[in-house]
Amino acid sequence: MNGELYTVSEAAEYLKLSTKTVLRLISDKKILASKVSDRSWRIKGSDIEDYLKDTMNGKKSIFRKG
Repeated sequence: MNGELYTVSEAAEYLKLSTKTVLRLISDKKILASKVSDRSWRIKGSDIEDYLKDTMNGKKSIFRKG
């Protein structure tokens, strides 16, 4: 997965999230992505893996306050 590039839809499918949620995570800079056109993003597989590592149990969740 690490060297591959994913669309928002592909990343959403992999993460079992909606595309809207993935776009929000990109907007909030919680998943790094590159904008390749007006409406298209590409996400590196390694950045998806980093997001998963950062949100594992035992780590501070991005969705919790405090």
